[in-house]
Amino acid sequence: MDIARIIERIKNILLTPKTEWPAIAADTAPAPSIYKGHVLLLAAVSALASWLGSSVLGAAFGSLGFGAGFFLLTAILGFLMTFVAVFVSAWLTNALAPNFGGTADALQALKTVAYAWTATWVASIAGIVPLIGWLVAIAGVVFAIYLFYMGCQHTMKVPADKAAGFTAVVILLTIVLMFIVNMITTSVATMVAGRSLLGGAASQIERAAEAAEKAAESASAAGSDSSKSGAAAAAAGAAAVSSVLGALAGKEGAVIREALPTDEIKTFLPESIGAMKRLSMSVNRSQAMGMQISQGEASYDAGDGNRISLSVVDTGGAAGFVAMAGAAVAMGEQESESDTGFTRTKRDGSRWFHEEWDKSSGQGEYSVFVADRFVVKADGEASSFDQIKSVVGGVDLSRLEALKNSGAAAK
Repeated sequence: MDIARIIERIKNILLTPKTEWPAIAADTAPAPSIYKGHVLLLAAVSALASWLGSSVLGAAFGSLGFGAGFFLLTAILGFLMTFVAVFVSAWLTNALAPNFGGTADALQALKTVAYAWTATWVASIAGIVPLIGWLVAIAGVVFAIYLFYMGCQHTMKVPADKAAGFTAVVILLTIVLMFIVNMITTSVATMVAGRSLLGGAASQIERAAEAAEKAAESASAAGSDSSKSGAAAAAAGAAAVSSVLGALAGKEGAVIREALPTDEIKTFLPESIGAMKRLSMSVNRSQAMGMQISQGEASYDAGDGNRISLSVVDTGGAAGFVAMAGAAVAMGEQESESDTGFTRTKRDGSRWFHEEWDKSSGQGEYSVFVADRFVVKADGEASSFDQIKSVVGGVDLSRLEALKNSGAAAK
């Protein structure tokens, strides 16, 4: 494995893709060298980041009640299944290319997938950062789609006016593939742990598969029909991606199309909580791949020289994934306590909680997940855990819960 060459290619495909794709198309390196070099290295880095983020740092939603062994097993299985996913996605790329005016070439298809996915593997490193890491990962997916769109014109010889539709069809099928791969690896890991999550996600997989089948037929037809423009193929492909994402991310009965507006998020960050005064505040709403997410953050003076941060996140379009995480909590509640502090993960009705406290440092965290959609979290240095908990208590959780279907559209 030529590490220096792999790193150089990673840098070039991310920073100068317009000049790198022609070089990739002309590269005569055999398929095994791509799997054993580029894919192996980046898949390993991605798996390591996933394990660190989930097990060591408790990325995004805490430990969900599972131990480090569970996350290590999930990371290992995910690493192995990555090779299967790359192979199948490359097979789809090769099989569909002629329908869009391209050329079938198995090696070029592998290069298209392996090098376009570079963006997602690199972005997954951000998974070690709690809460925001997955947003970076979404950005990586978006950039990978762009890389695929650009690359297929050089590697698969897909005409420019058909490239968008071709990209959309391949990506939507890959989204379904990766979702199923993820559920398989999680299911295997949970079965080893004596639990099963696959059953709870079966309906979402079924909806996604049905949506993918219908949407792929429509988008592929638009791509192969020479009377239709590239714009029509792209529109059909975009609609296909949207329908599959809706099936995957949607909650029972509805798909959340819009997250709460920033003005409404502000109302959940009060100027004062008890004797604590708000020192700063920021809010934003972002969108990627049709999924909106809103977030507000504020810092409070605890009155004893300490500061406690409060964040309110509306996962919006990704609410279905949060609901699935909640299902994991329901089957894996955990509580541990020592002389220096405690860690607890539990569910109570429609809410689930994660608590951490370290007496020696005075550092703690209290997170509440409301209606399988909203995340309210307080963390920082405090005189007691109750002080941190009281910050979340200053948020009107009942009003937040009442907004669970805000921005929803029927499936």
